[in-house]
Amino acid sequence: MTFLYYKAINWDETEDEFDQQSWEKLTNNFWLDNRVPVAEDLKYWAKLSPTYQQLIGRALASVSMITDYQSEYGAPALREGRRTQQEEAVLNITTFMESVHTKSVTTIFRALQQNQQSSAYFSWADNNIVLQQILDLLDQQMQDSSIAKRQAVFILMETVLLFVSIQPVVEVEQLSNVRNMISNILSGSAIFTSYLGYKFRKNIADLSQTQHDQLVVTILKLEASLQKMVDEFTAQLYTQVSEQPNEIWQFSCGYANQLLGITQESLPDISSPTITMIKKISLRSKQASSSNEILDNDATEAMQESDYDF
Repeated sequence: MTFLYYKAINWDETEDEFDQQSWEKLTNNFWLDNRVPVAEDLKYWAKLSPTYQQLIGRALASVSMITDYQSEYGAPALREGRRTQQEEAVLNITTFMESVHTKSVTTIFRALQQNQQSSAYFSWADNNIVLQQILDLLDQQMQDSSIAKRQAVFILMETVLLFVSIQPVVEVEQLSNVRNMISNILSGSAIFTSYLGYKFRKNIADLSQTQHDQLVVTILKLEASLQKMVDEFTAQLYTQVSEQPNEIWQFSCGYANQLLGITQESLPDISSPTITMIKKISLRSKQASSSNEILDNDATEAMQESDYDF
């Protein structure tokens, strides 16, 4: 008979303070898609041309596919390399919140679209060959035994691929509640990627210089392959729109490499509604880490009647 040993998590035994900090940031950032009044955007949505409705619908369906992959495969693949029990707890929340991010797309479609049209958007994403090739490429890397490489893949998907997909949605500023939903998704993403970037840097610090350099080269080659595919995917997304933004790749790739510690260079000075939103959310997340904005989850707080208003 095999003897199994289980150990309870004692959060007072701090092995890595960043685990505790990230747990508190994630729980303070908790939200649900059905609390965002997306239906209030219906009036402006109806004024958009069918071309732009299709662009936004397909972009959102792509977001759903990305976050669904992260919840079903990405985050679970990182548990094997956990350094602490608290790290697995953080990954559990990450997995759940990625599912919330996925569900939020359906919530948007329910508020703005007929079911038949929503199905067409999902079908477009499901059958888009380039998007499937991108996910297949990243999934192949996610199967690698190197946890550091898996963490890098998760971050690339959560930045490079997610940013290009949310861009058409964020650019339409009149869809204020849909943009709030995207902002919520990006806020969670900022915490995920900051945390995993930190864990990645700890993992590669344990490698020999040769192993370290080989991993960095592998990541840069992966980014080069991704760029060609993401450019093709973006062109297909904007196929019926005359103006196709090109600045998001340079920014998102630099953003990912900063998180991974591959580069210390400043992000390119590019202005767009999407990049502005990402920068604000990233700055807010960093400021919360160094201030009292993160609430102590162990503090006792009396319940109010309003807490039961759903």
